[in-house]
Amino acid sequence: MILARASLIAPSRGRGSLTEQVTCDLIWLHITPADRVEHIRVQASARGFEVVWFMLGDDPLTARINARLICRTAIANTPALLDWKIA
Repeated sequence: MILARASLIAPSRGRGSLTEQVTCDLIWLHITPADRVEHIRVQASARGFEVVWFMLGDDPLTARINARLICRTAIANTPALLDWKIA
C-alpha cells in the first residue's frame, strides 16, 4: 500500500461550508475501482484541505499522479469545489 498526499487550496473566499467529511465524500464520488484507492483522509488546513490517500500498488509516483488526477476530476465536476486548486 502506498501513501500519497495532495493539498486542496481554497479560493480567496475560503472553504465556505465545506467540512472535512463533505469534502471526503465529494472526492469519493469521483473514485473508481480502477483507481485502487483503499482509504482517504481529509483534514482542514489554513489554506484549504490536506488529503492523504492510501492506494494499492508499489509505485509512489503513480499513486501521487492518480491522487492528483482524482482531485482534478473532483474539482472540475463538483460545483462546491469551483475555483479550488491543487498544490
